[in-house]
Amino acid sequence: MPDRHQTGKRSQTVRNPDRAPRTVEMMLGEAGPADLVRSEIRHRFGNIISVTQSLVYQTLRDEVPVEAARNILSDRLAAMGTAIDLLLRTDWKPAPLRATVREALAHHSDCHDRIRCDGPDVRIDSNAVLMLTLALHELGTNAIKHGALSVPEGGVDLVWGTLNAPVGTDLWMHWVEHHGPRVTPPDRRGFGVHLLTDGTARALGGKVALDYKPEGMRWRLQVPLDPVAR
Repeated sequence: MPDRHQTGKRSQTVRNPDRAPRTVEMMLGEAGPADLVRSEIRHRFGNIISVTQSLVYQTLRDEVPVEAARNILSDRLAAMGTAIDLLLRTDWKPAPLRATVREALAHHSDCHDRIRCDGPDVRIDSNAVLMLTLALHELGTNAIKHGALSVPEGGVDLVWGTLNAPVGTDLWMHWVEHHGPRVTPPDRRGFGVHLLTDGTARALGGKVALDYKPEGMRWRLQVPLDPVAR
């Protein structure tokens, strides 16, 4: 009678024949279309979940009443949902920047006639669509509550364009408020400020400046265009 231990070895050898190690690139080459689609879907939803978790965690960390935090979080998630809807309509391919701006500010429809938008219709990738939508939503919300859009005579200029950089081309965007209440810096740095500055700069690999000028708040973004236009 054969030894059980030896039988196990023979069985294992049959199931795992000797072959050369394969690289990840080789395995991806062997993957079928369905495998690649599933991998892409996992990546996309993983990114969405990560951003959602950050929004929830950071919003609840701010020292605001529970009801206020609930409303702020609801609005931020609604803005994120707007970005996802745009990406679904474009099959998750680079989306037009003008459409991104339009959808990001859709929740502030009462002030559309006081927000002047101008810039070329470049295309940006899904990560840039998500981050710019959240940033523009935050800027619009702040302007309505505290800034230029809180008074009838106030307005906003949102302009963007491209410029030659030492390496490649950069995308720049400026949000400039005018004819609003006199601006003073906030007493504390909440998640909204973090999202507009460090969060956006880190996610898009560029530079962001937020200036509390007395005549109106200004937000300036400059990022390499090629990485955000894949």
